[in-house]
Amino acid sequence: MKSWIKVFGLIVGCSLLLGCQSLQSKRASDEALEPAVSNPVLALLPQDFQIRQTLQHTIQLPAQIVSLSEAQQNAFKHYFYSLEQADVPKHRRLYRYIDSLYWGFTYLGKTYDAETALQLQSGNCMSLAILTSALARLVDIEVKYQRVSAEPVYYRHNDIMTLSTHVRSHLIEKIDQGEETFMGIRGRIIVDYYPQRGNVRGGMLNESAFYSMYYRNLAADAMLVGNHEYAYALMHQALTIAGKDVENVNTMAVVLNKMGRSSHALTLYEFGLDLEQDSLNLLSNYSDLLEQKGNSDLAEKIRARMGDAYADNPYHLIDLAEEYIRDGRYAMSKRLITRAIERAPYLHEAYFALARTYYLSQQTEKADQALKTAAELAYLPETEKLYESKRFVLSHEAH
Repeated sequence: MKSWIKVFGLIVGCSLLLGCQSLQSKRASDEALEPAVSNPVLALLPQDFQIRQTLQHTIQLPAQIVSLSEAQQNAFKHYFYSLEQADVPKHRRLYRYIDSLYWGFTYLGKTYDAETALQLQSGNCMSLAILTSALARLVDIEVKYQRVSAEPVYYRHNDIMTLSTHVRSHLIEKIDQGEETFMGIRGRIIVDYYPQRGNVRGGMLNESAFYSMYYRNLAADAMLVGNHEYAYALMHQALTIAGKDVENVNTMAVVLNKMGRSSHALTLYEFGLDLEQDSLNLLSNYSDLLEQKGNSDLAEKIRARMGDAYADNPYHLIDLAEEYIRDGRYAMSKRLITRAIERAPYLHEAYFALARTYYLSQQTEKADQALKTAAELAYLPETEKLYESKRFVLSHEAH
């Protein structure tokens, strides 16, 4: 069975944009991350399994994730409060400091806490967003977080496939007491460290969702090396602060299934179906597990929901469509690709997948038209040549 986990990280970039939702003060923000009094998803976890105390001590709390050493704090404050920066808006001072740091950064696909990322000068986009948050908290600057759909990076190991996504930070202008802004609008800078053509903006994230991504990243890494107990402990923390996040529910279900707790995994998937939005990750994993357990009828009903499930990443729709193409289910693949094109009409990969669907369902003219569009949208010459060569072969087959 193929297991899907959406892992946030690996890619980063810089621009200006308006957004929504604000980060509260440090104290209010920490209180917002306190475990909910009533968290029904925790009651669905195995009650006969206790996280070992030694493992519990290795799970950092959100406040620890964004803590820095005293030396790191002093170095930043020396820059931030220097006379040279006195006339620079505070959110721009922070951006300049971050910008100077990241010239020397190694963008590895590892998730680090703020202190480690700064010490090693390395980390994925989640690590960089964590570090940005840590610095912002020191000088009371608001930070907001946003998902960005970029061309994904896949990694498969031990029957687990991870799909990377991208997160970036918004720095909000600090207004001192007594100052006024035009119509209450404050400036902002987006810290996006590795811009890519074709990136699609996703939704804004609250703090609980943001920190739970951190735990999901680490849990995915743990699963890839077979450390399922540690992955469980990490996802328990993620669910504690964001129990209604469908991707947390999905990932914990994957962990439980890997631990041989398939009945609990099925219960979690059922719980996830009742959350606000359907998740393609959850529906795909749930249907696979049902199929594995011999419940093909229910698995088919779950798959039918995929066509309407929310997906802010069009590449995920394309990837699922490719699975349906391999299974010969062309109607569903076409439905998913159409949604990807509606979301991001400039992605050549979507039209190439559509061309394959048309070709395999013996609709040659439509396949050629889709390939033509893919070639027109391709921004690498070699990709355009590939599509044109396939059109050439297709035209000869037609005759």
